[in-house]
Amino acid sequence: MSYFLGLMSGTSRDSLDICCVSFEPKFKVISNDTLGFSESYKSTKNTTYIDNEITLKSIEAVNNLIKRNRIKHEDIECIAFPGQTLLHTKNKSFQAGNPQKIAKETKLIVRYDFRNQDISEGGLGAPLVPSFHNYLFGEINKSKMIVNIGGICNATHLKGNQIQEASDIGPGNCLMDFYCVGQGLGDFDLHGRLASQGRISKELFRALRSTIQFELYPRADDIANYLIKLKTYEKIIDKTKTEDVLRTLIEITVLGIEKFYRSCGEPEEIIVHGGGIYNKFLMYLLSVKFGNTIKTSANYLDPKFVEAAAFAYLAYLKKGVLIRP
Repeated sequence: MSYFLGLMSGTSRDSLDICCVSFEPKFKVISNDTLGFSESYKSTKNTTYIDNEITLKSIEAVNNLIKRNRIKHEDIECIAFPGQTLLHTKNKSFQAGNPQKIAKETKLIVRYDFRNQDISEGGLGAPLVPSFHNYLFGEINKSKMIVNIGGICNATHLKGNQIQEASDIGPGNCLMDFYCVGQGLGDFDLHGRLASQGRISKELFRALRSTIQFELYPRADDIANYLIKLKTYEKIIDKTKTEDVLRTLIEITVLGIEKFYRSCGEPEEIIVHGGGIYNKFLMYLLSVKFGNTIKTSANYLDPKFVEAAAFAYLAYLKKGVLIRP
């Protein structure tokens, strides 16, 4: 049996996920794990530090998983290493991390630079999970919308076993997280507790709504553009209560999901994964809006590890640039 190790650190930089999977004779999760970053990793702008941290943590995560599960090196096909995205446009993408060092230290083949390869082939470089969404969730005679709520929100519309549309659809956790960090409230609003105590600021909502092209699909969002929006409307934010700002920002996330849902003809099932599912208030708002239509990926795969498994799937398809140890 050949194993594929998928790594993933999202735009929120909360943690590093690793998922060991096999695809033949059928999809099977062997093991998964999460590794924390150094305390300053989430907020630092030092690219050398980011490059070194994501590289060393990736090596540690791979070695730990192999040792804990007593996996033989010869049974591992390769590591899928997406790196840490620092910049992304429709023309270029930059990920921190040293795949050559990972290959050398782990003595395993590494596949990387998936986003730029996709751009070179005419894609947008993001989102990259739709093919895995189709592989894992596609079902004959069913219309589904798969939503990944990370720093950025992306979604895939499936009809049967066909991808109808796939796109980044707006901010996921990033606006809320950026605001919390800037206000000294920690890395995020735990469970959406503060947001749940607030009211929507009509002024801030209108301002943000007017500058985000929700209905433009497909597209690839750059997280830096969302940080700029918070700075652009700093005067409005400064005069608004903390809980009201967070309540408004979470509503923007909900709006992005709703807009894509409507554009897809209101699929009969919505499956959510990614870090956003741990925001209880966000999930409550989505359940109020979509009712029984919405569920998490838990019946298929732990929602936290869908993206890591997705990159393993891309490696299985021989996507990305190959580096040998």
